[in-house]
Amino acid sequence: FREISQLDAGNGQRVPRAEHVLRKFSPHVQTLIVDIKVDGRGVLGAPKSMGTAALELAGATGCKNCVLWAKSDDEIRHIQSQDPSQAVGFVVMNETSLDRLEGRDRLDRLAGAANVAMHHETASASTLEEVRASGRRVFGWTANTPSMMRKLLDEAPVDGIVTNYPRPLLRAIDARMRACLAEREN
Repeated sequence: FREISQLDAGNGQRVPRAEHVLRKFSPHVQTLIVDIKVDGRGVLGAPKSMGTAALELAGATGCKNCVLWAKSDDEIRHIQSQDPSQAVGFVVMNETSLDRLEGRDRLDRLAGAANVAMHHETASASTLEEVRASGRRVFGWTANTPSMMRKLLDEAPVDGIVTNYPRPLLRAIDARMRACLAEREN
């Protein structure tokens, strides 16, 4: 962390510690996603220790609205074994033949995971309907352009959007809310 904390996060701000981010934003949002970075097979870094650390972080910060997700199903199963009440999710991946061979493209995997993360290109109205039929929420990732945001807001409306550019996304949401209110007034 010492090295990362010296980086510029923008506008001269230093990269904050995860616990500071969770404490600051958790009270103000419906859902806060903690994306556990391991590869799909859980072999990068220290498998399962990242999930344990994320679970401990959510507990230490009192983040009741944190959703822990990862590309590694083993990582999520490990979290579920440690704390069955922790909200978790899995990432749908079908970019490679290995993803498909290992079932990471399946929408019906990981019992108890109430959240599904789908790449913006794989999200469609029919896919969302299938996921929601199982009682799960759908999050689209990573929508960083206006066309990606438009798709996840209009064509395949998801429950939440992951982006590296929140301000343009908030403007797009605000424009839709204003249009909806204007339509209701007419």
